[in-house]
Amino acid sequence: MANRAFIRFRNITIINRAIVSNVFARFTAYSDRSDAPVNLRCAFVNEDNPDAPITFAELQGFSSLTDWISWDTLGGWTDGNAYDTPDLTAIFQTIINRANWTSGNSSILIVEDVSSSGQRGFSSVGFEEGGEKAILFVTYRAREGWGILTDTGGYIYGGYGEDILQDCDEFSFDVWTNKTNFPLPARMTHAASTIDSKGYLYCGVYSSELQDCDEYSPDTWISKTNCPSPGRYALAASTIDDKGYIYCGMEPYGTYYQDCDEYAPDTWANKTDVPNPTRALLAASTIDSKGYIYCGMYGVADFSDCDEYTPDTWISRTSASPGRRSLAASTIRDKGYIYCGHAFGTTYLQRCEEYTPDTWTSKTDCPSPARRDCAASTINNRGYIYCGLLEGAIWRQDCDEYTPDTWVSKVDAPLPRRKQLAASTI
Repeated sequence: MANRAFIRFRNITIINRAIVSNVFARFTAYSDRSDAPVNLRCAFVNEDNPDAPITFAELQGFSSLTDWISWDTLGGWTDGNAYDTPDLTAIFQTIINRANWTSGNSSILIVEDVSSSGQRGFSSVGFEEGGEKAILFVTYRAREGWGILTDTGGYIYGGYGEDILQDCDEFSFDVWTNKTNFPLPARMTHAASTIDSKGYLYCGVYSSELQDCDEYSPDTWISKTNCPSPGRYALAASTIDDKGYIYCGMEPYGTYYQDCDEYAPDTWANKTDVPNPTRALLAASTIDSKGYIYCGMYGVADFSDCDEYTPDTWISRTSASPGRRSLAASTIRDKGYIYCGHAFGTTYLQRCEEYTPDTWTSKTDCPSPARRDCAASTINNRGYIYCGLLEGAIWRQDCDEYTPDTWVSKVDAPLPRRKQLAASTI
């Protein structure tokens, strides 16, 4: 009889027949094991709200299961490191589609050995104040009848395309839709992030540097309290938990900033400055409740710096390579990605680099052509890069999708072609 382990995920607040697009479980190893490779398989108990088994016999007795998903050839595990299952979307959809499934139910995931000689162990309950509990990640959208009530979309805002733009465009399920323009002024080299299902635009430049902060709850815009002085552009932004953060930037007369400002809607607070060097044209993303800023420039100097922010403490981390400006960044699952950019005095870049704190890995290049001044966001665990500038002052409307480590070109963003835009996911 095969060895089995189980995890009971409680209070799953997903309604009946929701449309599931991405599911995986994350386990944390409780010991170092590097013996023979291990072959496992995973299935959910095919019941509406199963109770946890009390005995090994009860665990072995579960007979109504979904299809099995293979989890083969596991290499060595290191104590404290996290490991993700393969995609469980299809079998979890089976559970959600059960006639009597109700939001708030529990579900049991069974992990079963398949004739392995080695062993791997994971934490089934919280060690160290709950830091090692197994986690079930689910991306989904709800529906009622045939009408979609909620979904996840990427949004691109503003930029420059023969003129400074005020456009807001939505990308959802491979379809672009023009939405309500954001409030005046039009802007470029601004930043964006999402807080509690609302998009926020920060600063930028029109005829002068801006302090504007505008909130977007699709499809309504509201102007909020201005960002702290000074007005700036070429900044970066990310969201950590339920607060937005803006980092660095510059103004047209050559003044660069190290500011880090926190936005808890609708209140701003100045926080500890970003580490040296002062910079602009950087990028930012958030990984596991920590903010990261990447690269940037000061004059003709390009930077490769990577700095980590756990409010309100900064730590300098391993640098990216090469140094660059005018790049884009997003986070996919628990890894950061930086895309494209420009190293001063050299050609534009197609590069895609992956950051697993604190290690950088070069990945498959972004699709041609090389570009700078693009924007990025993540939708359903896929990264997207939008638009940008080619050498020769050629603006683009490309939309490219990245599922690590594969790129696919998608439907172009709406006209006009543009550069120096911002993006977020709502």
